[in-house]
Amino acid sequence: MSENIRALIVIFALSISFFWLAKKQVCYLAMEEVDFNRRRNVWLAVVAVYFLSGNFWLFMFFASILILMAGSRDVSRFSLYLMIFYAVPLVSVEIPGFGILNYLMAIDYNKLLALLLLLPCWIQLSKDPEAPALGSTFADKCALGYIILPLILQGLEDTLTNTLRQGFYSFIELFLPYYVSSRALRNIQAFRDVMLSFTIGILLLSPIGLFEYLRKWLLYSNVPSSMGVPVGASYLGRGNDLRAMASSGHALVMGYLMVIASGLYVYSRRLLPNKKFVLLGLGALLVGLWVPISRGPWLGALLVLAVIYATGPSPVARTIKLILICLPIGISVLLSPLGEKILPLIPFIGEIAPVSAVDQFNAVYRQRLLTISLQVIETYPFFGSFHFRDLPIMQSLIQGEGIIDIVNAYLAVALTYGLVGLALYLGMFLAALRSVWVGYRSCPVGDELHTLGRALLAALLGVMFTIMGVSNSFTIVTINMVLIGLCLSYGDLVARYHLGRVAAGQGPARAYRPGST
Repeated sequence: MSENIRALIVIFALSISFFWLAKKQVCYLAMEEVDFNRRRNVWLAVVAVYFLSGNFWLFMFFASILILMAGSRDVSRFSLYLMIFYAVPLVSVEIPGFGILNYLMAIDYNKLLALLLLLPCWIQLSKDPEAPALGSTFADKCALGYIILPLILQGLEDTLTNTLRQGFYSFIELFLPYYVSSRALRNIQAFRDVMLSFTIGILLLSPIGLFEYLRKWLLYSNVPSSMGVPVGASYLGRGNDLRAMASSGHALVMGYLMVIASGLYVYSRRLLPNKKFVLLGLGALLVGLWVPISRGPWLGALLVLAVIYATGPSPVARTIKLILICLPIGISVLLSPLGEKILPLIPFIGEIAPVSAVDQFNAVYRQRLLTISLQVIETYPFFGSFHFRDLPIMQSLIQGEGIIDIVNAYLAVALTYGLVGLALYLGMFLAALRSVWVGYRSCPVGDELHTLGRALLAALLGVMFTIMGVSNSFTIVTINMVLIGLCLSYGDLVARYHLGRVAAGQGPARAYRPGST
C-alpha cells in the first residue's frame, strides 16, 4: 500500500470521528444540519482528490467542481471557505504563459477558494446598498493603503507584468478576505455560523497533528512529489520530538492558528449544549497547541487566556482561582520525569537551557535579526527596499537552508515597505482592536454579544503578539485579514444592535462607526 493511501486512511479515520462528534453540537444553534453535512463532505472529498489524483491540475479541476457545487447551495460561502480552508496544504504551481509570458500566475488551493467563494461574495456585497462604502472607514483606508503601496513601490522597480501579477495576488489573498469578512456578517446567526465553521476548520488539525507527533510521520508530506511538484513539508524537530503541522504548512503556522482558536473557542463553547463536548474541544485545543512545539504561540495562547479572564466577570477572583488550580498541577508535572522534557521548552527558561544546538542557534538568530533589521530600517526608513536581502549586512543572516528567515511579521513589513507600510499594517490591527474594544464594552456582561467581543479581542491581541515570532508567509497574511475583518464586522453589528434598541425605545444610541478613529 502506497504512503499516500495509508496517510489518507489515517486522515479519514481521524477527521470522520471529529466530524461525528461535532455534528450534533454545532447544529444545535450555529448552522443547519444540511450545511454542516455539505461542508464536511466537501472537506473529505477535497482531501481524497488531493491524495488520489496524482496530478496537480487534475486535483484543481475536481476541487473546482466540488467547491462550485457546494458554494452554489450553501447558505454562507464565507463559512464554507473557512471550514475547508485548511483541508489540504498550500501547494503552488505556475500557469504557463504559452510562449507569450514566462508564466501567467501561480495558483494554489487557497487562491482557488478565494476565486470561487469570496469573489462571488464581493460582487454581491458591492451591490448591496447596506454594505459600507469601500474606503469609508479608517480601517478601509489602512487596508487599501497596505495593498496599494507595495504595488506602487514594485511598479517603480519591476516590470509591468510582475506588478500586475502581484496586484492579482494581493486582490485575492488580502482584499477579498478583508472585504468579505468585514461586511458579510449582518446578524448574530451569521456570526455563529462563521465562528463555529472557523473553529472546526482549525481544530481539525489537532487529531491529525497528534498522530504526526506520536508516529513522527508528516501525513501530507509525500503528496506534492507524487503530483510532480518538487515541494513538500520539511520535517522539523525539537529534541527528539517531531513538530507536527498537519495541513497548515509549517509548525509555526499551526501554533499561530491554535492561538486564534483559543480565542474563538471562548465564544464557541457558549453555543455547545453538551458540557462534555466542551471539555473535548478544550482537549483538542490543548493538543493542537502542544504538538507543533512552537513556543511563541504558547505565549500567545497565554495572552489570550489572560485577556479572557481580564474582560470577564470578577476577573481578580477568577484569576486567583485559576492560579490555585493550575500551580500545583504545573509544579507536580515539572517535578515528575516528564518535567525534564518540558522544562527546556518553556519560553525564556528554554532559551537559557536550550534542548539542542538548533534551539540555541534560533535564539541567537532572532536577536541578530532584530539588531541588523533595525540598522537596515534606519537606512531605508520611509518606504523600505525590495532588495534588502541583497545588502551585505543582511547576507550574514543566511541560514543553512540558504535563506534569510524574517521570523517577525512587523520587521518583514518595515524592511520591505518602510515605516509607512508598517504604519498602514498596524493601522488595520489598531482599527480592528478599537472596533471590538468599544463594541464589547457597550454590551451587558454575560450577553452573547459581550462574549463574542471578548473572544475576538483575545484572539486579535494573541495574534498581534504571536506574529512577532512568525514570518509573514504561508497563509498567515490571509488569516490576519479575516480576523481583522471579523472584528470590524462585530463593531458594526454592535452599533446596529444599539441603533435597533433606540428605534424600539429601549436605550440610547452610541455614536460609533466601526473601524473609525
